[in-house]
Amino acid sequence: MLRSLLPQPSAARLCVRHRPGLQGPAARLCAQAAAPWAPDPAVQEQWASIHAFFESTHFGSVQYARGEELEDLLRQRFRVEKPSRQADLELRPLDAQVDPNKRVDPVDLMYRWARNSEDTTIPQDALLELLASAHELLLEEVGPLLDLRVPERGKDPKLVIVGDTHGQLLDVLHIFHTQGPPSEACMYLFNGDVADRGPQAVEIMILILAFKLRFPRHVHFLRGNHENREINERPKDLGGGFLEECLEKYGEQVYTMFEGIFRRLPLFAVVQDEIFVVHGGLFRTPNVTLDTLRRLSNWQQHYPMFNGRHDTPVSSWSADQAILFDAQWGDPHPMQGMRPSRRGPGVMDFGRDVTEDFLERNGLSLCIRSHECPRSGRGFAFAHGQRVLTVFSASNYCGVMGNRGAVAVLRPRASAVLAVTASEEPRLFAGVSLQVIEHDISVESPESGSDVFRQASVARRVARECHLLQPALSILLFNREVLRARCQEADPDSTGNVAKAFLLRELAAICGNIDWERVLGDCLCLGPDIAYSSFLDAIRVRWLYSTAEQAARLADVMLNGELPFQDLSSLFGINKVPDEGGERCAVTGLRRAAKLISPDITQWQLEDLVSVLGGTAGERPEDFVGRLLLFAPAMPEPQEAWMRGVPSRLGRLLRRWADTPDGFSACCRFYSAHAGDAYGVLSNEAVAKAFEDVLVSAAPADLDGLVELFAGGSAGVERRVDASRLGALVQAIDTNCTGTVSFLEFARALAPAWEPATDWPPVLLEMVAVHTQRNTGVEEFVFSYRGALLRGCRFVDTHGSGLLEPEVFVEVADALAQVVGRPLTPRQVERLRAVLGRRLVPYALALSRFERVLDKQTDAVVA
Repeated sequence: MLRSLLPQPSAARLCVRHRPGLQGPAARLCAQAAAPWAPDPAVQEQWASIHAFFESTHFGSVQYARGEELEDLLRQRFRVEKPSRQADLELRPLDAQVDPNKRVDPVDLMYRWARNSEDTTIPQDALLELLASAHELLLEEVGPLLDLRVPERGKDPKLVIVGDTHGQLLDVLHIFHTQGPPSEACMYLFNGDVADRGPQAVEIMILILAFKLRFPRHVHFLRGNHENREINERPKDLGGGFLEECLEKYGEQVYTMFEGIFRRLPLFAVVQDEIFVVHGGLFRTPNVTLDTLRRLSNWQQHYPMFNGRHDTPVSSWSADQAILFDAQWGDPHPMQGMRPSRRGPGVMDFGRDVTEDFLERNGLSLCIRSHECPRSGRGFAFAHGQRVLTVFSASNYCGVMGNRGAVAVLRPRASAVLAVTASEEPRLFAGVSLQVIEHDISVESPESGSDVFRQASVARRVARECHLLQPALSILLFNREVLRARCQEADPDSTGNVAKAFLLRELAAICGNIDWERVLGDCLCLGPDIAYSSFLDAIRVRWLYSTAEQAARLADVMLNGELPFQDLSSLFGINKVPDEGGERCAVTGLRRAAKLISPDITQWQLEDLVSVLGGTAGERPEDFVGRLLLFAPAMPEPQEAWMRGVPSRLGRLLRRWADTPDGFSACCRFYSAHAGDAYGVLSNEAVAKAFEDVLVSAAPADLDGLVELFAGGSAGVERRVDASRLGALVQAIDTNCTGTVSFLEFARALAPAWEPATDWPPVLLEMVAVHTQRNTGVEEFVFSYRGALLRGCRFVDTHGSGLLEPEVFVEVADALAQVVGRPLTPRQVERLRAVLGRRLVPYALALSRFERVLDKQTDAVVA
C-alpha cells in the first residue's frame, strides 16, 4: 500500500556489485548496479562554499549579541520580566501529566503523510502529550554513549543508520518504505541533523519520537550540530529555521519542549563493540577513549558557541567542551593531524592519523558519521583508507544540490553480505555485514501534464534556477560595504568604474569560491567595466510578507519566464464564463498558478491576489496584463540619449496603426499579427522587422518624434530605417537579455502604464500604494537583523501566541534600530506600517518571507 502512495525514486541505486553464488533477493539486489553518475562539480563546490559560509559557527554573531542587548532595552520599554536565557542550563522534568493511553500512532501518520505530504498537522494537545512522553522516556536513558547490538531475530533483522535529513520528510518516508518502519527486527539510528533548512523537520521529529515511544530499545537518535538552540533560532536561509517552523505551525511551547528533548539526546553509539557512530567528527583532545566519552560531564549542554556575551573563548575550553564541539562539527580531511575548517573559527577537521589512533586505541574498526553532503553527489563517501564512512540521507539537498541520499544497513548474517563499493571484496565487522543503499527521490506535480499548468511549471522552474542567486545575493549584501571600500581603493581617480575581472576576483576573495560571473550573468548583461556603486546598490530585498511584493514576484517570474500571451490568458482563465458553482474560471487557475510560482504564499495573500488580478467574467485579457504590469519593474531608463522617450512614442504609433486608443489592445493586436494565433514569443530580429514594417508604411504625420530611428535622421518619402538603432531599441526592450521579447516585455515598454483610479477596488489601491513606497531601506534593515528581531518579538510575546499587534512589532524594530545605531526614519516607519497592514502579525512568518533581487532599474549598473 505504501508503495503506491510514496513518490518513487527516479534513480534508486544500490552500492553493490553482482557476486557469483548469491541467490534469491541478494542476487536481484546485486544485479541493480549503480548507473554512471556525473554531478556538476562546479555547482557542488559553489553550494558547499555557500553552506559553509552560512553554517559557520561565528556567522550571525552580531545578530545574536545584539539580540541580547535588544532584550535589555525591551525589558525597560515594555516592563517585561523574563528569566535570562543563559540563567538556567539545567534540564528538569516537565511538569506535565502524561496520559499513557494517549499516543500518536506513527504508522497511521506515515500512511497519512504519504498520501498528502503537505497536510501534516496534528492536534497541538496530542503533540504536547507526545513530547512530554518522549521527554520522560529520555530522562530514563541517561548517558552520552549508546551500546547497541544489531537485532538477530525476525524477518530480515537489521540496524538502519540514517544520516542528515534536514526537514526533508519524503526522504524519511521513502526510507521507511524501502527498509521497513521501525520494529523489534528493524532498529533505526538517526545520526542527527533532522532540524533546520527543510520545511518538515517537525513532522520527522514527530515520527521518530512516536516510533521511539512504541519501540524504545529499537529507535535511537544522536544529537547533531543542528539540534542546538543557537542554530535553530537562526533564519532558515542562514542555516537554521527550526524555530520559525515551530512557531508557524504550533507555537512557542512546542519549540521549548523540542529544545529540552534535544539536550537529552546522546552523542555517540558503538555497534557490536566495533563500529563507532557520531554525527560530526573525531577529537582534537588526545587519548580519548570510550570511557572518556561515557564520563563526559557536559553532554547535556549545548556545545560552546561564539555568538553571545556569555560564550567561552576556544583557548579556554575544557577537554570535555572540545570533545562536545568536535563530535558535532568536525569533518575528515585527507592529510595528517588536525587542521582548521572552513566552517568557521574553532572548528577543526581531523586527519587520517587521528582516525587510526582513535579506532586502534578503542578496538574499533570503522567510524560512521554524517554532517556533510559528499562532494561527489553520492549519498555516501569513504575516507581514511575506508575507515571513515559518511552517510547523508537528504537527497537533492535543499532542493538544489542534485545529490543522492543514502542509509547504512547492518545485518547479522554473513549470507546477505553485499559489497559496500564496487572496487573491493565485502568486509565483515564482528560478524555484521555492511550495506550502503542510495536513493534519489523525484516528485512531479499532479498537474504537470496539464496544458493549463505547463507554463506555470516553466515559470516556477525559472524561479528555482535562480535559487543559487538567493544565498549568493545574501552574501553580497552582508559584505556590500567591504566590497565598496575595496573597489574605491582600486579606483583612485573616482571614475566610479572597475574592471569586471577585478570585481570578480574580489567577490571570490571576500564572498567565497562561487562562480560569480555565472550567477550574476544570469541576471545582468555584464560588460568589461562595472559601475560598482550602482551594482552594489542594485541588491534589493523583497519582503514577501507584503501582498504587493508577492504580486511583484509573480510579475517578475512571468517576465523572466518569457511566457507567451496566450498561455497567460489560459493560465488565469481570463475571458471565460463562470463555472457551475458561480466562481470565475480565473480563480482556480490563479490560485494554483500563484502557489506554483510562490509556494510560500499565505492564504490571505492568495485571496487578495485573486481579488486584484483575477478580473471578472468576460473581461479582456489586456485588462489582466495592465493590472499585472502595475507590479512589474519598470523598463530601465535607456543610457543612450536618443533612445529616451522613443518606446512611448512608438507605442503611440502602434495605437494609430491598430486604430484603438487603448495601448494594451494595440500591443495585443500588433503582437498577434506577427506571432500568429499562438501568440508565441518573438525573437529580437522578428520584433525589429515588425517595427520596420510599421515605420516604413506609416503616414509622415504619425512619425512625430521617431526620426531618430531613420538613417540620416530623416523620415522623408524614401525613408530608410536605421537598422543598428532599431536593433539597439529592441535589445533595450529585451531586459533579461534572452534574445527574445515576450508579450509582457513588449507591453511594458510600449503601452502606457495604468494610473490609479477612484473606482479601483480598495485592496488594489492599497497594494499599489505599498508597491510604490519601496526602496526606503527598511526591508534591508529587517532582513539583515531578522534573527535579532525574532528574538525581540518572542521576548515581548509573553503569552507565546506567535502574534503581535503591528505597532508592537514597529516598536521592537525601532528599539533594535537604536541598539545597532541605525535609527529608523519617519519614511521607513511609514513603510514598515504599510507592509504590516492592520492584521495581527505572525512575526515568525513575517520574518521568514524574504527574497533577494538585483534591481535592474538602477542606473548604470553595467558600464
